[in-house]
Amino acid sequence: MNLNQLLYFYHVVRTGSYSRAAEEVGISEPAIHRTVATLQRSCGIKLLQRKGKVIEVTPEAEALFEYASRIASLSGMAQQAIAEQKTHISGKLSIGAGVSAVLHMLPAVLPRWAAEHPMVEVSIKQGMGHELQMGLLDGSLDLIVSAGTKWEAGLRRELVFSDRLVVVSAPGHAFSQRELVTVADLSKEKLILTPRGTLVRDEVEEVERRYGVQFKVAAEVNRIDVAKPLCRAGMGLGVLMMSAIAGELAHGELSVLNVEGFPRSCPYFLVYRTDRALTPEMKSMFYAIQVWVSQMDRSDRDSALTAPERSSMT
Repeated sequence: MNLNQLLYFYHVVRTGSYSRAAEEVGISEPAIHRTVATLQRSCGIKLLQRKGKVIEVTPEAEALFEYASRIASLSGMAQQAIAEQKTHISGKLSIGAGVSAVLHMLPAVLPRWAAEHPMVEVSIKQGMGHELQMGLLDGSLDLIVSAGTKWEAGLRRELVFSDRLVVVSAPGHAFSQRELVTVADLSKEKLILTPRGTLVRDEVEEVERRYGVQFKVAAEVNRIDVAKPLCRAGMGLGVLMMSAIAGELAHGELSVLNVEGFPRSCPYFLVYRTDRALTPEMKSMFYAIQVWVSQMDRSDRDSALTAPERSSMT
């Protein structure tokens, strides 16, 4: 096992394609195939699997991908540090983000980044997936950080982390004492959900289709800071991202239920236009986000975020 093998493996998983990985690292596609195959033989486990047109990491190779992503992040940070020594970053950076990223990721990333780049004027716009994508296409946004599966033509995405969508209840709810809650039982309860057309609702509707049920809706809200107190008050069960409820879980204000069909993986991406090269400001922000992901300690990742997954918005 060597550095290039891990980096090539990382790029194949992140881009979901041997050809795109080869383009990124600047070698031939057959060379990527050979290198990853050599790594697979040395590990003795299957590393990759195809899902439709996308190549994904296998469950048994998740841990290896986590370490490979850290190595790739460190490599990128080293390159960024060298680049910043050569040219002082300045200018403007307009970022669009979904609510989870605004509430949790950006507050952890931006203060330090802004302090290190005082010449950059940063603006943040919170919005829904389609609205943010339109901002990229009309030039009002430089990049967006959000989750989703539906993308406009002309946009490219870079995976930064994957969140987990879970069902939560107020402490003391009868379901919190169960080892497993079936989807049929869940359908008898009222849920607090986001409106139709959002990533969370799309995932919930996928569970409905898969199990042939229809959930009852107690309320439709598109703000996490509204949904959480409604759940705590017992108005209904919530379907929320783990990253959004870490504080409530730590203080015993909400309970995560072990529900059939959950948790569901929700990847978050940095997205930008394919016809526009990443500016130094955009590159620096991307690496800052990677640093944040890589520096989250193990217990935080296990309780809030899954290990980084492969490429695909609220």
